[in-house]
Amino acid sequence: MVDCVKSPTVVDMHGKANALMKQTARYRLVAFTAALLWAPLAALHAADAAKPSTVPLAVQGNGPASDVLGKGFENPPPSAQPWVYWFWINGNISKEGITADLESFKRVGVGGVLWMEVSGPAWAPDGKVVPLSPQWHEAFQWAVRECERLGIEFDVTLDFGYGSGGPHITPEFSMQRLVWGDTEIEGGRPINVVLDKPHVEKKVSAWLRPGAKINAAVMQAIQQSDSFRDVAVVAIPSPASQEARDYRIASMDANAGLHWNRPVQDSAKGQPPPGAVTPVKRVIDLTSRMDRRGRLTWDAPPGKRLVIRCGKSQADGK
Repeated sequence: MVDCVKSPTVVDMHGKANALMKQTARYRLVAFTAALLWAPLAALHAADAAKPSTVPLAVQGNGPASDVLGKGFENPPPSAQPWVYWFWINGNISKEGITADLESFKRVGVGGVLWMEVSGPAWAPDGKVVPLSPQWHEAFQWAVRECERLGIEFDVTLDFGYGSGGPHITPEFSMQRLVWGDTEIEGGRPINVVLDKPHVEKKVSAWLRPGAKINAAVMQAIQQSDSFRDVAVVAIPSPASQEARDYRIASMDANAGLHWNRPVQDSAKGQPPPGAVTPVKRVIDLTSRMDRRGRLTWDAPPGKRLVIRCGKSQADGK
């Protein structure tokens, strides 16, 4: 890799990035949809540029509308061109590499890039350009200018890597997941009980170089933090059997996107055990009857019930 040198035409990175982000504000989810639709076509068009062009079957016809649509498929307008993630990995960047990447994107019809810096032992060995160093800033500004030269739109992520957290992100603004715990009560009498907080498991993980450790102060702050916030309290009739009480929707975490593995098909057949599913009309909302300390006061009707305290916490309890 070649180290970047200082250019007399250096532009202010932050000002330029902000201006470009405003310019690309119109970019929405449709860009990703467009990527799925147009990327294969753009690649084929680039590869077969020397061959006689043909109108796609789906738009053959004799009217003006079919001509316009056919030309649009052959030469997608900028608004329909796909975007790609553009990763800078472990400081392995150079002006030559940046230009080569962007020119190859342009050749196959890529209309924009979403820049992202990543690092870690799973990616690649360390490169020569240290993040946020003068060489890194010059490389970043070179990328902005090259995008302008080639007519490629440029956008940036919020932070290095996949995380955008830090001490400035308080629990209420962090990534959240629902947690819950239950308490069984016997009704037919006034209830005055403190409901236990749901258990929040604190998992700490990070991509680190061999021999590196998470800062001790960070670990201590995580262990001492309490990100739990109450959401709702409800009561349902206690299931008649332990089997019904233990029943859970199969693969719920995976299908809800809480794991990296793909959603799975439930291979189990048959119906849930009797009493495992509570009709909505039998659910009692007790949210307003619990105070900030978790104390529930309620004149409960006769019968056994499960009181479920639902809340939210930072994802993985972090």
